[in-house]
This record gives sequence, C-alpha cells and structure tokens, in this order.
Amino acid sequence: MTTGYKSGTNNWKSRSSTKIDLLIKLIQYYLKSDIIAMPTFNKDDNAHWPSLPDLAKVKQHTQMRKILVSQEFPIMADMIQLVPFLYLIFSA
Repeated sequence: MTTGYKSGTNNWKSRSSTKIDLLIKLIQYYLKSDIIAMPTFNKDDNAHWPSLPDLAKVKQHTQMRKILVSQEFPIMADMIQLVPFLYLIFSA
C-alpha cells in the first residue's frame, strides 16, 4: 500500500476537475514572485500565462503575496482547503 504525498496526488489526478486544476495552476503561478504579470483569458476561456522575468536579475525579488480563495458553495470548502496540500502548497 502506498501512502503519503505521491499516493494522494495520484488518487487526486484520477478525480480532478478543470476548475480545481486551474485554481492550483493560478496559486502556483502567483506564489512564484510578487512581480509577475496577471494571466489573461480570451473569449474561449483559454489562459495566457505571461513568461516569468529572470528572477536572478531582479534586485529585490519578494514572495510576500497572499492569496484568498473564495467559493460559492460551502460544501466544497474541505476540498478547496485540502487539495493544495497535495501540490505542496501550504497555508499560514
């Protein structure tokens, strides 16, 4: 029996949803740096992810950004709180 992070991630990937996958991508993208540009979405809901600046050349690279996730349906609260842990995203 496999336990831990790998097992949880594999189990989740077989049940994942587009909305939660996009949420995880957005969180991971925004947490890379405070100076990155906001992704945009076209009329077909396709995301355009701006390229990241060369962080080695940035004088003051910070990672102080905080992210607040709001959901419409309270029944999804546990899932929205737990799924980021599978991707090693921890909240304070």
